Amino acid sequence: MALVTATDIMNQLHIDIDDIEKTTVQGLLDFATQYITNIVTNNGTIDDVVSGTNEKLVNTTLSTIVANLYYDRYLLESNGFSIGVQVLMNTLRNQYKGV
Repeated sequence: MALVTATDIMNQLHIDIDDIEKTTVQGLLDFATQYITNIVTNNGTIDDVVSGTNEKLVNTTLSTIVANLYYDRYLLESNGFSIGVQVLMNTLRNQYKGV
């Protein structure tokens, strides 16, 4: 298994794959990857997060963050990330830290 790609997420969300949408989703995926890395490890890499937790949980979290950002670009309507993203992020952080 490998980390989720922009195309994988677009297929999950039934987004038409064209250059503009793929660029948008890739940008959101890049942000989500950096966000997870910063929150969970402080100064590690996404590979550190995967090795300290598990790839399926990381992929689910990445996909969920991208979906949240894709449909609510500025997180204005939801007043931030969904409860689902918050639960996934807490789970990743706790697993990584061994809590």
